Order: sequence, then C-alpha cells, then structure tokens
Amino acid sequence: MRSRLLSGIYNGGIHRLLICSCRSRADLARDVCHPATCLLNNGITVERHDAVRDKLARFIKCMRPNAVVVMEPNQIAGHRQGNPKRPDILVDEGARSYAIDVSIVEPAAQSRMQHATLSSLNTPGGAAIQEEEAKKLEYRGGAHFATLVPFVVESTGRLGPAALAFMNRVSGDAAGKRGKFLLELSVILARAMGRYSVHTRSRLLPTGGNQ
Repeated sequence: MRSRLLSGIYNGGIHRLLICSCRSRADLARDVCHPATCLLNNGITVERHDAVRDKLARFIKCMRPNAVVVMEPNQIAGHRQGNPKRPDILVDEGARSYAIDVSIVEPAAQSRMQHATLSSLNTPGGAAIQEEEAKKLEYRGGAHFATLVPFVVESTGRLGPAALAFMNRVSGDAAGKRGKFLLELSVILARAMGRYSVHTRSRLLPTGGNQ
C-alpha cells in the first residue's frame, strides 16, 4: 500500500537518510520505488516474472484446452541489432499463433520518470503502453510465424492495452474466470512488493543518526 501511494516503505517519523547498499546508493526517502528496481532484488524480480508467466500459461490452457501452449519456445520470434529474442509463451491455436512476452513495469520508478514522455506520464497506464512499444521494437524484423502479444503489467496490477485485449479474447464471456486470474495476479504482485521491502530494509547502510 505504501508503495502504491508513493509514501515509501517505512513508517512515518523517520528523519534520517535511508541509503540502500546497492551500487546506486539510492536514498529511499527520495526514490520510494527503488526496492522494486534495485539490482540486489533481481532474484525477486525474476521470480515475480516467472510466477506471472506460469499463471498466464495455466489460464490460457484452461480457457483454450485444445491449444498448444509452449513455455519459452526455442524458436526465435524476433531480433534487434543481432540479439535473438524469444517469447515467454507460444500459443498455437491452429489457425492462429501468439508469441507472448511477459513484462512487469514500475510506473513511478525514477529510471522510467527520467525518460518518459509527458504524454505517457499523464496517461493512465502510460508505463505499460510505453513498454509495449519498446517490446514491439525489440521483436521488429524477426520471424512472423506468430502474432506478438506484449503482455505488460504495471506493478500496481493494471494491464496494458495489448494484454487486456488478449485476456478478453481468450476468456470470452468467462468473466468469473478472468476475474479470478486478475485477483491471483494482484496477489503475486503484492507479495513481491512485500519481499522487496523486507530485503531492502535488511541492507540499509548506517547513516550515523538523524540528518
């Protein structure tokens, strides 16, 4: 809740520097979203991504039992500047295939705020939309055996337009199952945020008292 309100991960009344021990030496009183982007928390980030990917794959298989759902397929779906790319999930429905690339973004991260356009900052879901465009560039020029779905989720739970459209298409009229998936997705994101907070608290640098 504190992270979503941009109030930081610490109780009020603390008036000292809160410096992370990572290379950036970020002050958490100023960069309240740092725990979610800190490189020392990368293990949690990977686990969060994989949990969302796995949950999505199971949901697709539940809604489309006849589809072939492959996790991290070997086929290269696209490339940019010679770097191979492959999707997280490949869904083959026979007449149509989808290459799904799962991504989770932190809307208020300083790294994003510094490079975001004014339009994306003022647009609800702007972080997800910006990440969708970046994913399209990464896969541009690659093999077109499947329709790319940049499945972007903001850390607050908001789905990007492409992810939302894909969810609606796959689930159809099954609003209950779609709602259950979104609830379970929110739980994954909330648990990860809690772990970010705990891990970052444990490695604050000593600052020698109040400032």
